[in-house]
Amino acid sequence: MTNPNFQSLDMDYLKGIAERVAKEKKAEREAQKNRKETKPEPIVQEQAEPESKPIFINGTINPDEYIQISSTDEVIAINQSHGNLRYEEAHKALLSEGLKIPTPNIFMKHFRNVVDAYTNKSNLITASGKPLGKKQTGELYEKLTHDCWAWLNAKFVKGNGYLNLNLNLETVVGMDSKGKILTTTLPLETCSNQDAYVNLDFNNQGLAKTVYSNQNYEQGKNIRFWYPRENAVARFGADSDRASLSCDRSPDDRDSGLGVFASAQQGASVSQKNGGKKQ
Repeated sequence: MTNPNFQSLDMDYLKGIAERVAKEKKAEREAQKNRKETKPEPIVQEQAEPESKPIFINGTINPDEYIQISSTDEVIAINQSHGNLRYEEAHKALLSEGLKIPTPNIFMKHFRNVVDAYTNKSNLITASGKPLGKKQTGELYEKLTHDCWAWLNAKFVKGNGYLNLNLNLETVVGMDSKGKILTTTLPLETCSNQDAYVNLDFNNQGLAKTVYSNQNYEQGKNIRFWYPRENAVARFGADSDRASLSCDRSPDDRDSGLGVFASAQQGASVSQKNGGKKQ
């Protein structure tokens, strides 16, 4: 016969073990939960400060004197400015004002927009959101096809791009605190390798792709193109004979008539003169 006192002890003993096991399991679950919720501190490695830091200053512009360039976030001046400066001098002058020289890609988009607006009687839109008048559109069309001479932001340097010339496209992207120009380079994309009149059909770098069927100037239908040469820079010009995109010019040229159609990012601060409003 079982002693009831022993049976009571056995039950108490087993109950104690069960409670202890339950507590241990609960403690383990809490520990696992804490491990999941605790994120390790990120390892921060000290990096050497670069020698140059780009400085991009918001410029002040009169929005009525700039045109929006569709499919981009840039606006471009209606009038040419900053004459009598060499290529690098022009870059520094524009950057110090929070502006920049447009790339061939940006400028040729603008050129085509102006041609389309003039030909199809459509509207160009100023940076202030107002349609440019028909008279002003006509004047701008004549300027870009017959009377301008401006630097573009493109230099052709030794690299590994198209034309078997081993060329890269170098673009100015800023200026450091010491006034040093900062650049980036990309391989030259496929473009025409002929000095010829070309269609208004450009690659992603703004360079001509195909030769025009008629090798005579036809205003608003073609331009003259000079293909890229090593260490040369790009310019756009137009006179009574033709409009042209030249990728074979010296960066050391300067002339009172050679200037820039300044461009700026949409959203840059604008002049409060003449009713300007912040964009």
